[in-house]
Amino acid sequence: MESESPAGNPEPGATACGAGWDSFGPLLRALCSDAARAGPLGIARPESLRAWQHTADLILQWCQLQGQMLLHWSTVARNAAEKFNLSARELPPDPAPTNMRRLYDLWIDCAEQAYAMEVHTDEYCRTQAGLINVMAALSVEQRGHLERLARSYGMPTQTELDALRAQLRQMQAELRTGSQRRRKGSHRGKRAGR
Repeated sequence: MESESPAGNPEPGATACGAGWDSFGPLLRALCSDAARAGPLGIARPESLRAWQHTADLILQWCQLQGQMLLHWSTVARNAAEKFNLSARELPPDPAPTNMRRLYDLWIDCAEQAYAMEVHTDEYCRTQAGLINVMAALSVEQRGHLERLARSYGMPTQTELDALRAQLRQMQAELRTGSQRRRKGSHRGKRAGR
């Protein structure tokens, strides 16, 4: 994504971001693939390789979306500065502290207006939603990698621990129910024996 300034020139860093992502993606995929293949722990199975490649793709998407967010923030800063520059010219040149406070308030107002204009665009909303989705997917991938690693070491995985906890809760509930029945039965027996 290459953003342009009002004068039609590319934003500083926009071209560099795009070029950087183009070379970063294949490098990241290669590193993840090499890491998965090099595993002495048996993580070089085909499903692990696919998972590592998927993780690399998600990281690449996250980086691209972060670059797009930086362009949005750049737009906010530029628009705020332009609004402030135009508005400050209308103020009298007065170095008094009250005028400094007015300049500060003017800057805040200009920055808030620029921010509001940018975050209400469809492109910003899509970028923000994309970032949230990619971060959630990365979290799921991370858990999968940790579970595969734990299995390769013979350690219980989070899924297995969760299943054991559920079984333990069920057994505790059954024991409570059984002991309550026995207590009720022993009270009835005592009453009947009187």
